[in-house]
Amino acid sequence: GTIAILLDEVDALLSYDLLAQEKLFRVFRALSQEQYCRFVFCGERILYARLHAPDSPLFNFCDTIHLSYLEEQAARRMILEPMQAMGITMADQETVVREIMDLASCHPNLVQYICQRLIIQINRRGSRRITMADLEAVRTSSQFNEYFIEVTWGNASALEKLISVLIIDRTPVTMSDIETLLNQAGLPVPRVDLEEAVGDLVLYSIIRKNGQYYEFASQGFPHVIKASQDMPTLLSGLKRKVVV
Repeated sequence: GTIAILLDEVDALLSYDLLAQEKLFRVFRALSQEQYCRFVFCGERILYARLHAPDSPLFNFCDTIHLSYLEEQAARRMILEPMQAMGITMADQETVVREIMDLASCHPNLVQYICQRLIIQINRRGSRRITMADLEAVRTSSQFNEYFIEVTWGNASALEKLISVLIIDRTPVTMSDIETLLNQAGLPVPRVDLEEAVGDLVLYSIIRKNGQYYEFASQGFPHVIKASQDMPTLLSGLKRKVVV
């Protein structure tokens, strides 16, 4: 039968192969077309860029699956099933589960982290029951804010972070709105760079596109950023890092 090969985090491999005119990935394409192998590539911005580059062997080669946030049913199971297996209950279960999903926006990593912090929280007081007060303690902790920002924003460039900050109280926005905000900030970014940055923000599920408009994919993102950051200092720091 056909051999299935899964390659995770291929951006570094792709960067190396680009120095050799993508010879390795041309072999991958040939093996796939000859039906010797099927490949599953998992990656980020470099993989995404090469999928859309006409000179790349990945162009018109792969079907793209954009991994984003969980469906609510899957997030609910991720919260409840491990808790039930450990004999942990929740006061007003429906409200606690809904608040966890809203806080994490059903991001799998964040759902897992919040649940882990909740278990640590109740263990400190020798309880097996999670309350809204426990969730509030996690929500307002510096550890949660730092982890949320790292997971959500960690791979974003300075320009992508700057765009996120500029639109934080203005969504939904169009591409032209973002361009105007950058111009008003004294950073007239070339349109091609702007479109690439916005595309990467969508790729990382920081924002999502709805028609011609863009809005935050995670409703918790603006709240966490504003609650944990000195916004004028953050804005000025990002502006200094953006090279126009």
